Amino acid sequence: MWYPVPIETPQGQKLMSTRSRIGILNDDGSVYSIYCHYDGYTCGVGKCLAAHYTDPEKVRELIELGDISSHSPSVQDFRGIGGVQYYYLFCDGEWLVCASYRCDKFQNLEDAIHQDARV
Repeated sequence: MWYPVPIETPQGQKLMSTRSRIGILNDDGSVYSIYCHYDGYTCGVGKCLAAHYTDPEKVRELIELGDISSHSPSVQDFRGIGGVQYYYLFCDGEWLVCASYRCDKFQNLEDAIHQDARV
């Protein structure tokens, strides 16, 4: 079971972080990945990845930035540690996701986004 970590901004606003890892499966079976601190849930980072990072070269370009704080449709807009709640893996031209607190296997990201949107 994971518990959200409240973070307070200088203005006193409380933020929650849903941490995730974003990765791509290499030909040799290894995974090249980065850490993302905020909005790791499927309707946050997941939706952004599914909509804007469908080309393996663009995925690698994103991962080459190193760890990031949040997500963005543009690689140029990214700039960012701890356990993660979601793992995203780009494999054979599609995004897969696994929630770490209930991860027994990866599932198609689009399916997970639609399931989470219904909750």
